[in-house]
Amino acid sequence: MLTNILIATPEEATAIGQSSTQATTWPCLELNGLDNAKMAALLGALGFPKQAVELEGEQYLAVTVSEGGPWVFHLPQELRDALAAMPPSQVLGVAERWVSHEELAYDGWSATDVVPLLEMLQQLATNAASEQKALLLWMSL
Repeated sequence: MLTNILIATPEEATAIGQSSTQATTWPCLELNGLDNAKMAALLGALGFPKQAVELEGEQYLAVTVSEGGPWVFHLPQELRDALAAMPPSQVLGVAERWVSHEELAYDGWSATDVVPLLEMLQQLATNAASEQKALLLWMSL
């Protein structure tokens, strides 16, 4: 699964879903396998279980281009804000809680593996918050 997490406005979700150049048009992290279920697990690790359940479903699904994707999710503002506000001293603890979720444990992720990813997500969230924009998740098979 190809995945990108982008800084954009929710109104740009359709353009992101239809773009073949979203990685160069919008600020983003190009990742593989960080789907909405794994991002929901991160939300849970950050203390937002209700939003985590909703993200794992379709409540935050903004765009479906076709039955086979791509899909664009508007990531909850709580995720952006919690990541942006997370002190460095809490990164390892959040990473440990995140990888204990069955989605990540099944794939064999470890806390030390995800700390750099969490730090990159934190920087992206900080940038999005300073620009007063959202984080969107683009996924494609």
